Amino acid sequence: MGENTHAMILGFAMSESYWGRGLMTEAAGAIVDFGFKSLEIDVITCCHYSDNQRSRRMIEKCGFKYEGCIPRGETRYDGVAFDVENYSLSKEEYK
Repeated sequence: MGENTHAMILGFAMSESYWGRGLMTEAAGAIVDFGFKSLEIDVITCCHYSDNQRSRRMIEKCGFKYEGCIPRGETRYDGVAFDVENYSLSKEEYK
């Protein structure tokens, strides 16, 4: 498999004490903007666990489109498996 240098995965985490202030939405929006305008990225993807509705709202606010769920797509350090919701945003959709 080769590298796709025109694709980027957006990952994020924030301390609970900062939740609900719009900081992650603002930061993610700036990263998306930088990726498309300065790095010439064609597509950005991101994901969240199915039970994390705060992340879902932030991802949707940033314009990402839902692509689907991977059942038990990730396993945490303690062996618990989580469904993973996947999203993408293309340069064309961003414009």
